[in-house]
Amino acid sequence: MKAILRKIAVYFSRIITGLLFIAAVVSVYYLFPRQGTFPFEFQKGSPWMHETLIAEFDFPVLKSGDNLIQERDSILAQLKPYFELDESVSAEQIYLLRDGFHLVWDRYVATYSLDTLLSGPVLHNLEARYLLRVSACLDSIYQTGILPELGESELLTDVDNGLMVVRNKIVSDRLPNEVTGTLENYQRLKQMLQDTLLLPGVDRELVDRLFGEIGFNRYILSNLNYDHETTLAVQRTLLDEISTTRGLVQEGQRVIGRGEMVSDEAFMYLESFRSAYEAQTGDITTIWLIRIGQVLLIGTC
Repeated sequence: MKAILRKIAVYFSRIITGLLFIAAVVSVYYLFPRQGTFPFEFQKGSPWMHETLIAEFDFPVLKSGDNLIQERDSILAQLKPYFELDESVSAEQIYLLRDGFHLVWDRYVATYSLDTLLSGPVLHNLEARYLLRVSACLDSIYQTGILPELGESELLTDVDNGLMVVRNKIVSDRLPNEVTGTLENYQRLKQMLQDTLLLPGVDRELVDRLFGEIGFNRYILSNLNYDHETTLAVQRTLLDEISTTRGLVQEGQRVIGRGEMVSDEAFMYLESFRSAYEAQTGDITTIWLIRIGQVLLIGTC
């Protein structure tokens, strides 16, 4: 009985010893680094204290964080917001203008006794020509687009660089100050119509009075709606297209020589080389080779 107990104690001791050994191997294994470490130390503004460094493989030169931030800020500063053009606004307002113009014209002729200065056919022709010109000018303004005034919508986006107008899924670029609000377009329409009624016996003052009596401010409304979703999508696309690299160092190319100062540019090349080196020693094949070597090393200790 005692012999049996001694054998059990011996086997148990061996099992415990084996388990402790396995636990030690596993612990040490996981304490080892998982990838190769860059074998050189360097500091910006200090000389390179190692031998001349030659690229062992091709690697991309990474942009600095400051460069990436500058590119991002530049893109955001130049980004043009997108607006959807609502064609129903122009159609409705031009219809309302045409529908009520004849009554305004008759009142205008009677008020200023234009029938004593011009014959009926001339007045009729003048009315038709003025209405045609007004409709064309108003339509032109609407096709360019009219911005909402502050307070009409949540539009507080910057349009100093211009904007993009989407009409029937077709995008058009608008220059800075090409698209304005209702007040500016009211003045623009007035300028466009200045010479329309210049006939003998009809002075400019009467033309201006007709413009005022029509009340064009009623027919000039905003037809652009800020498209935040599209603007944001374009912004994301542009930012995603920013390259994080600024060139390529080829295998065998000199990176830095012994004693050379680690300048800002040299530091960027060295950091890029370090990143590529550690990435290469961290690929799946190399990782398994390193781990097998670690196990063999630990096991022979």
